[in-house]
Amino acid sequence: MITTGKTVREMREEQRFSQAELARLAGISQAHVAKIEAGKSDPRLSTVNKILAVLEKGKKKKTCRSIMTKRIITAGMGEPVTKLISTMKRMGISQMPVVKDGRSIGSVHEKAIINNAHRNLSRLRV
Repeated sequence: MITTGKTVREMREEQRFSQAELARLAGISQAHVAKIEAGKSDPRLSTVNKILAVLEKGKKKKTCRSIMTKRIITAGMGEPVTKLISTMKRMGISQMPVVKDGRSIGSVHEKAIINNAHRNLSRLRV
């Protein structure tokens, strides 16, 4: 992996560190962090390693539990496709399981909707 100032900034922001906080933890100045992120300074490898060590240590391991939801959004058999599209857009999701009598019987993916966009979607049902 090539580490650039942009990479450092993105990693820092992902960890929600300020420049000052990263600098303090890495043992360098905030001004130096700013220059590295702006691409105005070519830091020594030891400085980059200090920064990366801080940023890697701050990363939290992602678990299924931390990114999944217990409340699954589903589409019912016979539901209007326009309602499904609205729900997917509002919830920021790209696919939904289809259920009948509480059991999953399939799923609808945004690609299937896009592939059928030439049809009158207001008349289609799941």
